[in-house]
Amino acid sequence: MLTHHRESLALAAVAVRRSGNERVRTMARRVAAQQLPEFTEINSWLAAWTPTAVATGTAAVTTDLWSQLKPLKSRDFDLRFLDLMIDAHQRAIGLSRREMMNGANPAVLTMAEAIIAAQGQQVADLQRMKATP
Repeated sequence: MLTHHRESLALAAVAVRRSGNERVRTMARRVAAQQLPEFTEINSWLAAWTPTAVATGTAAVTTDLWSQLKPLKSRDFDLRFLDLMIDAHQRAIGLSRREMMNGANPAVLTMAEAIIAAQGQQVADLQRMKATP
């Protein structure tokens, strides 16, 4: 889940800087606002459970993702960002559902439930944004 959050935070930062669409920038800020506290909390759990596993920073967009975004402009950039964020959210929802079925830690289960709700709503919002210019 930490990798998902790192990727989503980096994508959101790129969208805030590069998108010309205020709705896309607002959504990117909303994603970051939801996921940064979760990223921080997951890191604190890792520090407590496995100190060597703590992530440093939120990193940058991976080379593969950047190669997909860099040449794009305007609506093409926005659509690719929306597709990438939808995919990232759907993967996080899947991971969270597996955690809900197999997990035992109450704090992790609470976060998994929150991720399913928040990112499920964001996927619906992202899909609507794709459909309307």
